[in-house]
Amino acid sequence: MSLAGQTASQMGFYLTRDLMFSSRVTAAAASQNLPLSVVDSVERLKEKSAGKAIGLVFIDLELVADNVNASIAQVRQAAKDATLVAYAGHVKESLLKQAVAAEVDIVLTRGQFNQRCAELLKNYLAGSS
Repeated sequence: MSLAGQTASQMGFYLTRDLMFSSRVTAAAASQNLPLSVVDSVERLKEKSAGKAIGLVFIDLELVADNVNASIAQVRQAAKDATLVAYAGHVKESLLKQAVAAEVDIVLTRGQFNQRCAELLKNYLAGSS
């Protein structure tokens, strides 16, 4: 999957309730000059993204575990052209499979996401995979 290149007016969103983990991710985004807004629900994502060009959305699948497919569809609708990157703990195989079935662009375990976050941001900004 190729990560779409960012334009000056695009921003990213991070759908999670994990404040500790999200602070590391937002710091990594800030170090690469990508505005990344943390939201704790799909509804908040839809509210905050209205009228904005969204290029990248990180999704903590634990947050949308009740209905992965519908949640991903709502995120896609709110951020039509965005690259979606979703993750869950490696023991949450069902969530990971549901994300793949929902055609999330990049699906990773939490460990992989943690390890590759800076690389994903860099590749996104460079417009490569």
